[in-house]
Amino acid sequence: MISIARKLLLPVAFIFIAFLAQAQNEVRVTVQVLPPYSNDVHDYIGGTSNDLDLRLQEQIIVTLQNNSPSETREIKLIPTISGDNGLFAAVNIGYLPNRSILLGPNELKIITGNELKDINRNLTENDINYGGFNRDQILRTGTLPEGNYKICLQAFDYNTNQTLSFGDPQGCSAPIPVAFPDPPVIMYPFHDAEVLANEPQALNISWAPAPNLSSIVRYRVRIVELSEINANPYDLMEQSTISFFEEDNIAFTNLFYDQTKPAFQEGRTYAIRVQAYDPFNQLQIKNNGLSEIHVFKYTNKLSNGTTLADIDFLNIEPGFLTLVNLKNLEVSQEDQLNIFNGSAQLEIKTTYQTEPDVINVQVIDLAVQQGNNTSPLIRRGTLRASTDKIPAALDPLDGWVAIKEIEWRAGIGLGVSGTIQGPDEKDYQAKGNLQVRPDGVYGEITASSEDEEPLFSFGSAPVEFSMTDFGIAFPAACKSFGGYIKLFDESGKEQLIPVNSQSCGEAVTFDLALNLDQRLSIDGTTDKLHLDAKSLFGSITPNWEDQSLAYDLDLVAGLGFENIQEVSCGLDLILKLHSEKGIEIQEAGSNCSTSQRNLPLGPAYLNYANLDLDKLAYNPNSKDWDFAISVDGQFTFPVFANFTTVNFNDLIIEKKGIQIPAMDFKKEDILLNAKANWGDYLLSLEEFKQSPVTLPIF
Repeated sequence: MISIARKLLLPVAFIFIAFLAQAQNEVRVTVQVLPPYSNDVHDYIGGTSNDLDLRLQEQIIVTLQNNSPSETREIKLIPTISGDNGLFAAVNIGYLPNRSILLGPNELKIITGNELKDINRNLTENDINYGGFNRDQILRTGTLPEGNYKICLQAFDYNTNQTLSFGDPQGCSAPIPVAFPDPPVIMYPFHDAEVLANEPQALNISWAPAPNLSSIVRYRVRIVELSEINANPYDLMEQSTISFFEEDNIAFTNLFYDQTKPAFQEGRTYAIRVQAYDPFNQLQIKNNGLSEIHVFKYTNKLSNGTTLADIDFLNIEPGFLTLVNLKNLEVSQEDQLNIFNGSAQLEIKTTYQTEPDVINVQVIDLAVQQGNNTSPLIRRGTLRASTDKIPAALDPLDGWVAIKEIEWRAGIGLGVSGTIQGPDEKDYQAKGNLQVRPDGVYGEITASSEDEEPLFSFGSAPVEFSMTDFGIAFPAACKSFGGYIKLFDESGKEQLIPVNSQSCGEAVTFDLALNLDQRLSIDGTTDKLHLDAKSLFGSITPNWEDQSLAYDLDLVAGLGFENIQEVSCGLDLILKLHSEKGIEIQEAGSNCSTSQRNLPLGPAYLNYANLDLDKLAYNPNSKDWDFAISVDGQFTFPVFANFTTVNFNDLIIEKKGIQIPAMDFKKEDILLNAKANWGDYLLSLEEFKQSPVTLPIF
């Protein structure tokens, strides 16, 4: 009995598994999440504690395709979000969205995150299962824990809950990295620094903020005195009762420590720490926002014997920018300010440099509080340098931006202006604001064409890509563009496909997911045979060195004829466009939306059906198409009182025309009682003959 049961069970199991696999392949779901990625939970599963909706943004693109050539699917999409940190949130399979999504036979549809949000606008907290995290904490802070996340969508029948698409990993996005901002980095005083005492007391404590911190962030500075030579500064910092000085709610990235604050004692050692925090308790920062602790000694003479009188430099931003070789500067005085004008040199030292850059600068009205050049308080002024050489501090710009001017302004910082370097080795006038900080370059610079002509183009037929706008955002070196794609050398402006996208990192690969409404001619002259482009998705990678274009695209289009009533009928196609593999064409069913399928042929028209594609090939050299289509159909002759022939199978339509078969009809075959009215004559059709001929129709 056991062996018999096993023999029966195995085939049944295989049939069941095969049935499930087939059912789950009825709809294809792909999910793309375009950078930059957010750590804000509201961008993914946001809402409030009373209304937790799936708040996918425009950077999330969902592509759906009905794999059935005959059935219309009424579906719903059930989302899940999971992370490699154990976090998990999933909508219940039984949830019924506000409305369904309809997919016609073989239809491909693109849905943005905001559209999906509208479809699921009746989603509530009770419809979602959670795991691996404190939901209340996430909703309160609005921040996802650090980790790599993926968003998955699975299609189910709207009415029966039958599974129609594969789940993880087929219906999931690529990993989405979420990381918290780093805490601030103290720039001055350095760790183990010797700070020269001066009178009156003046020490400009400064720090570099973490990248991408919100403007609501505030800072807290705490200083403790190390009364014992072996005291552990971290232990002292944690003791709330021991504090030499503390100040919080600081909105800027520096604190001018002057004579109004507790006096440092010469010969004593101090420890300092800066903490970044969100006063609204919504933003999480690594290490609770605490910087590393810096220890410094307050002294009237450095260990190498240098005193305040020996100093020939001015720390513009301690640890980052230092003005040196001051001998050519003119100095005047104004209300306890030293005013500098003239020429000097600026040392730039970033965190990723072993040696500083030194550039010549013009010093313009630089007003410095008297008394302390090592940690000065600068009231106003400008440092300006013109250069066509990229210093090491600006290495992130190399290959993208041609430097024209470097300028430092009090209260603003070190900025860079320049042009964007195009792939044609030309420089393009650019707008934007690039700021240089100790840990890198920040900001965005953009070039735009002043007319409809592109800045630069990549590739050649069948896929050409032209940029009309190009921008780079630092420090992630995210490239963004606006432009258009030209397919198959279609020159009309109405055939150009407008595109825009963004790509971060070293590779310049842009993901595309576009709904289209373009008509592309196949016959090249009459436009009787055409491609109605419906959607384009995939990726393009422009090569900056040779202006070639790598691409992997799927073009969904309808191939069809257009008759005098402008009724289109033909085939749905997926044209897989690949820069190396060429063009692969897949049929995806009929796109006939009407029973009228007439092709005008001069004195007659063809009533056709069962359209089949025998050949469709594009020649990028001659930039034209070769095609062969077979149809079944009957010929109708309006001039002969709408005489209609018998049905012919496999009629061939090529670029040179349609192959008309031989016809020989006797009176008994015609069966036409009506007479053709030719003005003053009535014509009775007694016999009809036609020799084989290829009739040009394009």
